[in-house]
Amino acid sequence: ANAVIKNIVIDASCSFTRTASAGGHWGIISRAIDSGSISDCDINCNWNMDYGDGGFTYGTFCGRLGGKMTNCHMNGSLIYNRTVTTKVTSYLWIGGIVGQVVSSPITACANAGDIHLDCTDWNYVGGIGGLLHANRNFDDTTNRYTTSHCVNTGNLTSTILPDAYGQLHGLSYAGGIGGYYGDQLSHCMNAGSVEGDLV
Repeated sequence: ANAVIKNIVIDASCSFTRTASAGGHWGIISRAIDSGSISDCDINCNWNMDYGDGGFTYGTFCGRLGGKMTNCHMNGSLIYNRTVTTKVTSYLWIGGIVGQVVSSPITACANAGDIHLDCTDWNYVGGIGGLLHANRNFDDTTNRYTTSHCVNTGNLTSTILPDAYGQLHGLSYAGGIGGYYGDQLSHCMNAGSVEGDLV
């Protein structure tokens, strides 16, 4: 709790590749919870993820965010490939900045990287976050969480592939800012193209 991560730059000389992972939270930071913060960080390199069975949350900065994030920027490309070994229905939450956000504000973050996802699964993919404000209690009018002043200029493509038995059963929820959104959105902009499969 109360951890602070700031002023980190990962330059274009780096690259990230992960192969055949099971489900979990993935990113520079796997999971940031409670009242910590991530701010003033830049990622300028490319990512290539080849993952296995199971549910999966992935963002370049953070897989699952529970603290606040401010002024973080992603400028590399993101490619995600599903390694199919069984007939399985899983859920994927993938974002250019964060995979899944739980009751946390995100402010002044930007993704300029193209995101390409090939998978068999139901997926939520967004330029900023795959799933934004997942634990929103709609009866609570006091504790509101906002994604504000965020920009996506990267192009998003989500393609549904056949499973190990040749069947198509996935669905893509793709959005320039978020794949799924559960609370307030303010002064955000998407300038990238968005393509998602409906099977």
